[in-house]
Amino acid sequence: TNFCTLAQRNLKKRQVPKYYCMPDYHWKTNGRPCAGCFLRFSNKEIVEHMEEDGHKILGNEWDPFDPQRFFDLPATFATSFRRPLDRALSQFRFECIEDRGCKIKNVTQWWDKRSKDL
Repeated sequence: TNFCTLAQRNLKKRQVPKYYCMPDYHWKTNGRPCAGCFLRFSNKEIVEHMEEDGHKILGNEWDPFDPQRFFDLPATFATSFRRPLDRALSQFRFECIEDRGCKIKNVTQWWDKRSKDL
């Protein structure tokens, strides 16, 4: 992602989580990993995990940004914007082409199903 590219160009390699800049992929929630699930952790837990793993960046595409909580974190914030079509195609690749639970391999069929589910 553009966000990860920004991180990789400005931080040491060990400071950037390998899994799409989302360090929480290996943090356990209810006994299993979950990427992009920061709202399930307290700020204290986030800081502890980040320090333990040596990461200096926390990327997230799914959970909404919570300004009441996250601005209290010792962090630098960055926002990246993408064209909506690029974002949709990236999601299709991530979910369906990389076999993350999606069984549809045709982008048109995926979009039609996704549009009906909204």
